[in-house]
Amino acid sequence: MNKGVGYLRNDIVFFNLLMVFVLVVFTAVLLFAPATGSMEMFVPLACLMLNVIVAYNMGLQRGMLMSILLTFAYGSYVIYNAGMSGNVSDVKFAHILWMMFFPLAGILTGNLSLVVSRYKRMMDEKESIAKLVAIDEHTGFYKEQEFFKQLDKEFVQAKRYKTPLSILIIQITNYEELAIIYGDIDMVNILRTISEYLCKCLRLCDGKFLIGEDALSVILTETDEAGARVVLEKLHLTLEQITTTLQDGAKKVVRVKPSIGFASLIPARDQDSLEIYERAKAELTYDRG
Repeated sequence: MNKGVGYLRNDIVFFNLLMVFVLVVFTAVLLFAPATGSMEMFVPLACLMLNVIVAYNMGLQRGMLMSILLTFAYGSYVIYNAGMSGNVSDVKFAHILWMMFFPLAGILTGNLSLVVSRYKRMMDEKESIAKLVAIDEHTGFYKEQEFFKQLDKEFVQAKRYKTPLSILIIQITNYEELAIIYGDIDMVNILRTISEYLCKCLRLCDGKFLIGEDALSVILTETDEAGARVVLEKLHLTLEQITTTLQDGAKKVVRVKPSIGFASLIPARDQDSLEIYERAKAELTYDRG
């Protein structure tokens, strides 16, 4: 979702729906079980729900302003009823409590909204910074957005100078199984080891990328289909069984099941770099490790 004009936080939507649900439930209780309450309870509760919604949606200041208005309106209503009856004892302790609930609800809900808003802003900033970082900190490989930029650049050069170009997509098909066995921290170590083994089979000029949690890709410059097949077979032999160091310092032999798809540039047919990528991606369904 675009976080510009018209952006609405999901937590605000869920909070409003929750308040409406509470009010509907309370209304149903009053209608079908009137002995549990009275309409005198419904009006201040509805006002309290409105106060809470305004404070959460519009912030602490507007929530407090709404609290003041509701407290004044409800207090005037209580005083008016007491004046009409001529008996001050009609003002019950519950009425005083309701007038205290309005500002209290405004303060609590307004501050809750402020805390959630700050947390979401921090998470958005963290996500934005992470997207700006082009290199994955664990593997040292470039990230997915860099892969497509580089692929497009190499595609244009290969077409212009009539040189071969191939790409590989490597998917760890048993990634989820390994994650269950070893956990997130050791999976980082396993992925780092996979990247090290991968580098041993490739040239320095080959572009290496992390394009997903369980997938890597390689751009093989000046490499035709026959050369790409040789690299593919070498990677299968190398990656199927790796030795990694776990977080406790222990050495562990891990069986990896790589599925590798590859595709090479077809100058007469390919008009876009994505065509090569889609063919390599389709090859993953045939190569199951």
